[in-house]
Amino acid sequence: MNSTVRVSWNEAERVRGRLLGYRIYYKRLGPKAERSRRSLRQSQHEEERGRSKQSSETDEHSWQVEEVDHSKTSAEVTGLRLFSEYELTVTAFNSKGESPHSPPHRFHTPEGVPGPPASLEFESPTEKSLNLSWSPPAETNGILQGYIVQYQQEVESKNSPVEILNVNDPKVKHITLDNLDRDSHYVFKVIARTKTGEGPPITRRGATLLDGEPPKNITVTSGNTSVNLSWVPGERNRNHGFHIQYFKKSASLDQHHSRIIRKSRRIR
Repeated sequence: MNSTVRVSWNEAERVRGRLLGYRIYYKRLGPKAERSRRSLRQSQHEEERGRSKQSSETDEHSWQVEEVDHSKTSAEVTGLRLFSEYELTVTAFNSKGESPHSPPHRFHTPEGVPGPPASLEFESPTEKSLNLSWSPPAETNGILQGYIVQYQQEVESKNSPVEILNVNDPKVKHITLDNLDRDSHYVFKVIARTKTGEGPPITRRGATLLDGEPPKNITVTSGNTSVNLSWVPGERNRNHGFHIQYFKKSASLDQHHSRIIRKSRRIR
């Protein structure tokens, strides 16, 4: 049942003493799709190798334990990861110790909606276009079918329409948006989807870069034989280079000098 499994068992027999309860051991073996492609020999080899690893590994492939009162012969194990294969055994225990494990049972959880894409970045090749790129969700929870890209122009005092683009190839993780308003900011969303449905979006706000505006807040600090010159380019300006002109005044002739500083900028 999604991320929950219900386990039932027969009451323990030949208990030497007072039965205190049962323990349910379970661990995640891996994603369902990945495990289905492995041979039984590969699976057994990996499990044996996994048992010899140090406990510093992540908990997802380690045994988890649920303890149940002696009066119960069923329980629900919750918090399982979707689209995964698990192995589960049950033991009985009293004050002297624990019984041998029951034969292992393997089961898988169903496919679900994915998590949000792990990242979203964009670059601005022109004043009216953006290149969006993203990375797959950390939790796919199934087989990805593709992505949905949404973007909406920020306009004061009214709601602008939401533009929707479908990316039907899950291997494609970038798209170019053209004909954007150079004077506006936009809200961008990317949503991953499986056959079960759409997951939550990753959201970023941004705008294209602009050309042609001169730097602002220019300051000059002079030394004995040098000058420290600083300025602040506009937040959205695409300044590929700065051309600095300066000259020395004298009684006879002005000596002109110039220097070009190259600098490029991309949105991240």
